[in-house]
Amino acid sequence: DIILSTRFSPSAVVARKAAFAEAGNFDTNLRSSEDRDMWIRIATRRRVQLEDARLVQVCRHASNMSGNADRMKKNMRITLRKAYENGAVSKWRWLFWLKVCAVFYHQTALMYLGTGRPWPALQDAAKSLLAWPLWLQTREIGSIVHCLRLRTVARILIELFRIDRRRSKAVETGSMRQ
Repeated sequence: DIILSTRFSPSAVVARKAAFAEAGNFDTNLRSSEDRDMWIRIATRRRVQLEDARLVQVCRHASNMSGNADRMKKNMRITLRKAYENGAVSKWRWLFWLKVCAVFYHQTALMYLGTGRPWPALQDAAKSLLAWPLWLQTREIGSIVHCLRLRTVARILIELFRIDRRRSKAVETGSMRQ
């Protein structure tokens, strides 16, 4: 579950110091996703429990780490590759790893869209759909994820249409002035 998508904030984690030592502490080479990497490594050695209680409030602002989509994508990819290579889940479970790719590219598409970059968002949304096409059984990835991916593609296309209309209006206004 953590490999597919981190579902908790690092600020809300309570863990024994020994769990960090066993897992090898945080990877200081990662500039983001270092917490997800740590949770994956801890979960391969120890039981992890998720509480439903809301423990932290996240404040979003322009300087959030998620504002750097390229760095986030790079470090998420490194984290997932490490999990694959270290056998967190068997390499033979290829359907699982395809699902991981689909969710990864969907997440990065959302990050690019959130930073005002619809073209890379569209590329990653397409990669998500290629990794796990809509015709594959939805119970394997979850019908909600299918709907979210389609909604993301629609949001990207709407944003591209808006950008194109703004450019067209700018060209019309500019040519009228001349």
